[in-house]
Amino acid sequence: MNDLSQAKPPHGDAPLPPLRALWILVALVVILAGYLSLAYALHVAAVFAGSFFLFFWLGVEKATPATFPATLVGALGGIANAALFHAGVASAPGLDPGSAALGGLALLLAALYMLLIHKGALLFNQSYMLFLTVAAIPQLATVEIFESMVEGVLLSAIYFGSVFALLRFVGARRQLNAAGPPR
Repeated sequence: MNDLSQAKPPHGDAPLPPLRALWILVALVVILAGYLSLAYALHVAAVFAGSFFLFFWLGVEKATPATFPATLVGALGGIANAALFHAGVASAPGLDPGSAALGGLALLLAALYMLLIHKGALLFNQSYMLFLTVAAIPQLATVEIFESMVEGVLLSAIYFGSVFALLRFVGARRQLNAAGPPR
């Protein structure tokens, strides 16, 4: 019989000690509350888009600074590509909905090709595909929601990018202080 409580996660990360995990959870609640408060104050309705950005960058990309630009550019590109598939959104700037949908399909095929040959990774990446998939949901097909998704992603990128940069800075300073003065 399998004991799932002893199973290691497939990605190989060791589980955190319970007390440390609790402290991290408390910190995450405070950080997320800050983001939600800021989004509310700025009237960003599509907070979910910023959450997708955070969870993709944090969970998939492990919040590495090197992956931040591609995660952000991919997210915005995916939203833009999905906008071409929605007649009401595509027609807002004056595009013909049928032509926009064909352009969106051509762009999607180009994105898939670029993923297959591992080129253009700044734009065409897994973040692009995630945001394209989510933004293509028919119930999200309004200009206001698309604008708010872009706002949510940008706010999340600025807020969480700053928080993680600060945490990295503090962590580096602590390591320097723990190492003591140079000899």
